[in-house]
Amino acid sequence: MSRFWLTVLATIALGGGWATAAPFPAIAQFPTPVTSSPALVDPSFPEAIGTAVIQAASVQSGFPPEQLTLVQAKPKIWSDGCLGLAPPEQMCTAALVRGWEVRVAHQQQEWVYRTSATGGKIALDSAGSRSSRAIAPPAERIPANEMPPQLERSVVFREIKSGGIAGINEEIRLYKDGRLVKQPPSKAPKPTQAEAIRTLSKAEVKAFRKLLETRRFGQFGGLRYPPQRGAADYFTYTLGNWQTTVQYAELGAQELPADLEEVVRAWRSLVSPK
Repeated sequence: MSRFWLTVLATIALGGGWATAAPFPAIAQFPTPVTSSPALVDPSFPEAIGTAVIQAASVQSGFPPEQLTLVQAKPKIWSDGCLGLAPPEQMCTAALVRGWEVRVAHQQQEWVYRTSATGGKIALDSAGSRSSRAIAPPAERIPANEMPPQLERSVVFREIKSGGIAGINEEIRLYKDGRLVKQPPSKAPKPTQAEAIRTLSKAEVKAFRKLLETRRFGQFGGLRYPPQRGAADYFTYTLGNWQTTVQYAELGAQELPADLEEVVRAWRSLVSPK
């Protein structure tokens, strides 16, 4: 089978969130992992699963298998039959599933995969992966005391921009009726009114909500993507709907997982259309 069709089939398998992987044939020259600490790969981790994950990462990244390093593999218990990666509306087997969390790297890039115990299911964990060449810290959890107030159901999406030298705190909301509104700062020195930016059509609102669904926005819930080490005077953006909140630093925006980057790009096109 040609490399083109292998890429197409792998993209289809990985794009849906989780995939039932066909058994991979054994590879005689399995790439020996080069790790900073051998303890990062559990001694009971099956080599066949490692081979399968390396192959999946090769298709996902475009790098040949021999250039990829298996840097970590540890046993996990996933919350459901979809390995805990399915969007809320997708039906999954309601049973705990034993499996593995596997990390594959190429230089400063890293991909995180979840598998079942036998490797029959392999899924890319986009929220935990970092496919950028810049050196940046991994995603971390947003502290509970830093989470913004939960949104009302009438709001489709919200962006809070904060920080910078001047200590800016701006909030933009998209309502179900299409209104894009800039909210007055919560700590403004004097009362101000909300500012209408524009009104989206029903089709635009529907398309954006569909994008949140297809890009599995919920997978980023509670995560924060910090800036590169040593950064200062940067803006922090908090995005979310009534179910999900995620943060990222402006100086680390180019390091975001592809799904989240697409959501950010679509949101920018709505707020500031060309």
